[in-house]
Amino acid sequence: MVSLRSANLACAIPPVSVIVPTYRREGVLCDTLSHLLAQDYPDFEVVVVDQTPDHEPETQRFLEAHAAQLRHYTLPEPSLPRARNVGAKMARGEVVLFVDDDIIPLDDHLIAAHAACYANPLVGAVAGRVLEPILPNAPDGIAHVNAFGRIVSNFLGVTPTEVGTAKGANMSFRHRVLAEVGPFDDRYAGNSILEETDYCYRVRALGYDIRFEPEAAVHHLVAPTGGCRESRWLDAKYWLFRNSALFYMKQKPRIGLPLFLGFFAARGALYVARAHGRPRDWVRLMRGLGEGFRAFGRGERSGADGQPPVLPEEAGAGESE
Repeated sequence: MVSLRSANLACAIPPVSVIVPTYRREGVLCDTLSHLLAQDYPDFEVVVVDQTPDHEPETQRFLEAHAAQLRHYTLPEPSLPRARNVGAKMARGEVVLFVDDDIIPLDDHLIAAHAACYANPLVGAVAGRVLEPILPNAPDGIAHVNAFGRIVSNFLGVTPTEVGTAKGANMSFRHRVLAEVGPFDDRYAGNSILEETDYCYRVRALGYDIRFEPEAAVHHLVAPTGGCRESRWLDAKYWLFRNSALFYMKQKPRIGLPLFLGFFAARGALYVARAHGRPRDWVRLMRGLGEGFRAFGRGERSGADGQPPVLPEEAGAGESE
C-alpha cells in the first residue's frame, strides 16, 4: 500500500498558503507559527491576519524577527470570518489552509497531507484531524448539523472519508473553490461558531467533496483566553443560539423550524440549569435565536461595511513582509 506521504511526492506539488487568524494570543501564537514555519513542504507561505491591538513585547519581537518568513496583515476590527476573507484574498497558493492560532501540528507533514488530497479533482476542501480535550459527539466519519440544528461531529478518527463539514482549527480549500463560493459570511458574530460549517455547506452545494484526512493532524490546545473564547459559559451559548438560528435559516428546510425551536428551547433550559442561572438567562438565549433570525434577514455581507475588504496590495498600507 502506497502511503499518503509517498503519493504526495509522486504527484504535482501545489503551492500552499497557510492562513493564521489571530486575536489576543501571545506565547501560544509564537509556538504555533514556529511549528508551521518548520513544516516539511517545498512551497508554502504563512499569512498572519492579526486582530490584536497591541502585542506583548516578546510576541512583537518574535514577529519582527520572522518578518522575512511571514506575511503579516493587521485587521483593526476583530471578526473571524472577516479575517478568513482577508487571508483568502492575500493567499498566493493553489491550496489555502486555515489553522487556529493555538494549534501544534502533530508532525512536520501537516501541509503535505492537506496538499496531497487535492490530487483528486473532486475534492474542494479537506477537513484535517483535530486532537483536543473536547470529546466528540458522533462516531468516526460524521460531521454535519442534524435536523435539530445541533452540530454532530468527530474529527478524531483515523480513517479517510467524506464529511459534511470541517473544523476551522484545521481545514483547507482549493483557492479557485474559495473564489467560486465567495466570502465567509461575517454575520456569524461573537465566537463565530458555525461560520466554517456554513462555508463547507456552500462548498458541497456546488458539487465538491470534503475529505476528512487523518494524516493532516493538529493538537488543538484550546487556549483558555483570546481567540473566540468567551469568559462566561452562558455567553458562549448565547452566540451558539444566535449563530445556529442564522445557519438554520440559510441551510435547512423551513418545514423543520418548529423542531429546531423546540429543541433549542429545551436545550436552553438545560444550559441554564447546568450553570445555576436564572430565568432571565433562558430569555437571553431565546433572544439570541431572535437575533440570528434578524441577522439572516439583513442579507449576506462580506466586509465591515458590506463591501469586500481592501487589502494592502491595493491600498498600499497595512502589510509587512
